[in-house]
Amino acid sequence: MKKKTTNEYMAIFLTFLSVFLLLLGMISGNYLTGQQTRQLTYSYENQNATNSPTPYKITPRGTCPTTSSQNYSTMNTYRPRQNQENNPEINITMRSYKEVNQKAELVSYGGDTDPVMPPNFGTLFPNRLPSMVKTYSVYSWDYANNKRGTNIETNWPVNLIGLYTIAGESIVAPKAGRTIGNGNVLMVLYATDNTLVFTHSTSDLYTDENGNWSSDGYLIYVDDICVDRNLLTLYQQQNSAGRGSLPVLATGQVFGYGKGIDIKVGIRD
Repeated sequence: MKKKTTNEYMAIFLTFLSVFLLLLGMISGNYLTGQQTRQLTYSYENQNATNSPTPYKITPRGTCPTTSSQNYSTMNTYRPRQNQENNPEINITMRSYKEVNQKAELVSYGGDTDPVMPPNFGTLFPNRLPSMVKTYSVYSWDYANNKRGTNIETNWPVNLIGLYTIAGESIVAPKAGRTIGNGNVLMVLYATDNTLVFTHSTSDLYTDENGNWSSDGYLIYVDDICVDRNLLTLYQQQNSAGRGSLPVLATGQVFGYGKGIDIKVGIRD
């Protein structure tokens, strides 16, 4: 049998060392992932330990950016409608919402599906998949008396889901199977410092004064974020000018930033 040289022994040693370090890295990675998950759960449980059945209110946590380097364009609006801030189907803060005890997981209710992918909430964060941590129900609206109802909506167990955010991380326009023109997927219907409402179309008309649904398309609610300052400014300018055009976003374009608490998102067909 041929005697191994010093170089051959060194090569064997380095091979075993590489395998050992690889296994150590995998074990450490799994441990850290578990630790992060436990810390995330602990953080949210303690953060919301004082939850009550009263309507959920925006939590001013973290520092929102006061400047922006983002650029946005606009598109013409179909049938522009004024005073969307007073529309309880658009301005979700008029209704408010509360946390409900439903499992924070995906649930299939059956029914018809869109053959073309709607805006996909799984792509709201550019570098990771979202983590669902809370569930919420929105209050009904009493159109006869023009005020918030006393009960939450009961058509579905959950109206909004809470997605974990890291303070300062970017939140972007999601992927979708169709565009609304010029490569864009969303148009801004309503915006405040903390809230955005989008349409997956160019129509500004969704309900009449009695709450009857009047238009096709998806309506997307995003609450409890830091809305990008340039996007908010552009929306305010277009809103004041009569809403003949409104801001639009393409997939992957930043529209806001996390506060370090869960953002609330919902979609209506």
